Amino acid sequence: MPFLWFIFFLVSGVYAYRHPNFAALPIIAALPAYVARTRLFGLPTTLLEAVLLGSFLGFAAARCKNLNKLYRQSPFFYPALALLAIAAVSTFVAPDFNAALGIWRAYFLEPILILPLFAATLRQEHGRLWLFRLLAAVAVSVSLIAILQALGLLPIVAPWQRELRATSIFPFPNAVGLFLGPLIPFFAALAVYAKQGRLIFALTAVLSFLGILTSETEAAVGGALLALLLLVFLTGKKLRLAAIAFLILITAVFAANTDARQTLIQKLSFQDWSGTVRRVMWRETVAMLRTRPIFGAGLSGYPRAVAPFHPDKKVEIFQYPHSVFLNVWSELGVAGIAVGVWIMWVFCRTLGLKKRDETRHLRLAAGLAMLALLIHGLVDVPYFKNDLALLTWFLLILPWAARQNETKKII
Repeated sequence: MPFLWFIFFLVSGVYAYRHPNFAALPIIAALPAYVARTRLFGLPTTLLEAVLLGSFLGFAAARCKNLNKLYRQSPFFYPALALLAIAAVSTFVAPDFNAALGIWRAYFLEPILILPLFAATLRQEHGRLWLFRLLAAVAVSVSLIAILQALGLLPIVAPWQRELRATSIFPFPNAVGLFLGPLIPFFAALAVYAKQGRLIFALTAVLSFLGILTSETEAAVGGALLALLLLVFLTGKKLRLAAIAFLILITAVFAANTDARQTLIQKLSFQDWSGTVRRVMWRETVAMLRTRPIFGAGLSGYPRAVAPFHPDKKVEIFQYPHSVFLNVWSELGVAGIAVGVWIMWVFCRTLGLKKRDETRHLRLAAGLAMLALLIHGLVDVPYFKNDLALLTWFLLILPWAARQNETKKII
């Protein structure tokens, strides 16, 4: 198994060295490969990490003369550096230093390390097109496996087969929604505005939506639909009127159907089982954070820190509190919340949606994807996973990188 990791590491490194402007492509193609795990020199690692580190080293070797400049040119340089430092401090706060160090490496160091690779690929139209095609291929693959599982043509991993919730290649259903949810409005925006590949992007958006339906990830569906609705309102007057008519129709249907209305109210008010578990979890998390408000529980420290505040042993303790705000507070403390706000402020500035140029649709796609991600994150964990951390930083850097002229010396 380690030999296979070495082959992927080597191939990715050679490719990135020979084609530094396309060094992000192997990483995007390998996003779901974090599920393939092994140990090297006693340390846990994933196939995704092998590809990522190979790509980074190849890129760094090709651009060694101005590597420092590449990082500093990004508007995310200082907030990313602050996040990295805060996360490093949180490894010492955590009860298990080794586990925390692994989280710091996979969710903070590695995604920030490859920001220049994303920028180098995204600044060129040809590079962007290939990157989007690869991301579409990954999304379609994940979706098709989930759809085939829902049709009974592929097995679903235990224990989710009892509920018939598709998991695709992931170990649990919510991972399908977390990965595909932001990509639905992303590819929908590209399908509307892109110069090339509209049919591919439209098909990807449709299949991705079917994929999250089979996983029954309701928050992902809600986030994607709200982002799509905003896309429709921004697209044109005719579609805007059609969207208003559709909303009126849906409202009338729920008003007339008592069962549907009660189900919707139950879910929105967190009165169903899933909502009840979250309300209890959030209450316990707040109680825990009152005892350690500054630093939180540290990286990977939430389960142990919240245990004394968790009297109901019938309900499992999750790895994170399933709220984007509480996730960050618990893992990184109040400083993490502050730098998170800083990062989102920089992202919103780079969106510049009022500026109409040839990259506006890319900035719109990134903004809608981030909106879907944050909406889902209100009740889930949209960042603390290998693929999601990379996907988040890809979306963050896209609006800025796309506006860099190809002749401008950012690489």
